[in-house]
Amino acid sequence: MFHHIRAHTVGILLIALLGGLASAAQQAPPAAITWSVALADPRRVVAPGQVVEVTARAVVERGWYVYGMAQPAGGPTPLRFTVPEGQPFALAGPVTGPEPVRGWDAAFEIETARHANTVEFVVPVRVEEGAAADKAPLTVQVRYQVCSDTLCLRPKTESLVLPVEIRRTAAARPRRE
Repeated sequence: MFHHIRAHTVGILLIALLGGLASAAQQAPPAAITWSVALADPRRVVAPGQVVEVTARAVVERGWYVYGMAQPAGGPTPLRFTVPEGQPFALAGPVTGPEPVRGWDAAFEIETARHANTVEFVVPVRVEEGAAADKAPLTVQVRYQVCSDTLCLRPKTESLVLPVEIRRTAAARPRRE
């Protein structure tokens, strides 16, 4: 009898555990946005002292939007791009992008600025003058918040990594033809 009760208890615990895992999987945040980065030069070759334009592309899933770079106080987390220290690259000026759509936001009860669908931002990055000739990962961080009409996800920071080659010669600069 004791063996029968123990097997029954284990079975109930196993069902509860699997049910809890299924419930947690259903509540996982959706992949509402996908980020990528690219250089205008597909060779990904840069030179010390050069300013390059890194294109950060967001593909926002249907029904979702990402908040723009300028938001009022008390509103959502504004979109921010940074180039972290500790690499031979630095932000070289303001990030530019398309004009966001402005409108009333029921989640924050204020007017906000947001982007939907596919949107690209240009992040100007300077290669340090003393950068050694080498292959190096260029990391751009993006902090953002996405929402739908029924759900807002917590603000998130992602590191977008782009492998580049630093060449100290003039051949690193794109040729004009």
